[in-house]
Amino acid sequence: MKCITLAVAVCAAVFSLNVTAQWCPEKNIQYWQGFPPGGESDQSARQQQLVLKRKCPGIETIVQYKPGASGGLMWSQMNSLPGDGYNIVGVTLPHIVLQPMEGQVQYKTEDITPIYWFRYMADAIVVPEQSPIKTYQDLIRIAKEQPGKLTLAMGITRRHNGRDVTRGNLYVCESEHEEAFETGVSARIGIRHAADWPLRFYIAGNRYVSK
Repeated sequence: MKCITLAVAVCAAVFSLNVTAQWCPEKNIQYWQGFPPGGESDQSARQQQLVLKRKCPGIETIVQYKPGASGGLMWSQMNSLPGDGYNIVGVTLPHIVLQPMEGQVQYKTEDITPIYWFRYMADAIVVPEQSPIKTYQDLIRIAKEQPGKLTLAMGITRRHNGRDVTRGNLYVCESEHEEAFETGVSARIGIRHAADWPLRFYIAGNRYVSK
């Protein structure tokens, strides 16, 4: 799978020809990001900011942030921005395809018009050396045969300690379907410190819970 970062304009940008024959915008550009500062999307925006500044010294690219719902908050609101060509929104694939398919966002893929594809980020699936999974076909087979015994890491590390899950880009989603269930409690797995403490909570009987 590849993640693709794109720039999307609300309306075609208006440019003017200056005395040096260099095409430049007539005023500053607002570059909107659906993720918080410091991430890959922000880094890409900052690189483009530097390039535009070299080409058009009189113009500023102002990076704005509206994080939430893995970019979905910004992309749901992008078409409410002024259609003057000076509001540009950064988007990523596969997010803008998968999010509408899941039905959890207020926009559709066809609402977004990409104008330039500028960065590709390769992803890799990595398993421990002793894992029985040796090929992608092995992964699919085990996922079908033993869904409760396969876990995909979500990139949560110690840097997330203390993070408030009621706001920001790490959050707990509410299900659209209200189903009654029992909460199971057990000791955590795969750890050594305080391994017997009952700090693991899960949906009892759910087949996706690791044993």
